[in-house]
Amino acid sequence: MTELKLTPIENKGKRVLTAAQLAEAYGTDNKIISNNFNRNKDRYIEGVHFYRLTGDELREFKTNQCTLSLDRKRRIKKIKNHKLLSFN
Repeated sequence: MTELKLTPIENKGKRVLTAAQLAEAYGTDNKIISNNFNRNKDRYIEGVHFYRLTGDELREFKTNQCTLSLDRKRRIKKIKNHKLLSFN
């Protein structure tokens, strides 16, 4: 079994993963992650299992993440999905 290499990022003191990170780790695209989330969203609690960013908060997050290194080899270039998954 292949080990997933997920590197949580911090948002307001919480360790989170973006849908883009999950898609990359699972070898799929954001659309599949988003569809799976939407089909099962009644199972998730906002603020516990995911965070929704909009407006200025989303712009600030994208700006900050574009300047931070996820790992030493790559940088986030774009964050398309505005949902963050909680990583406790």
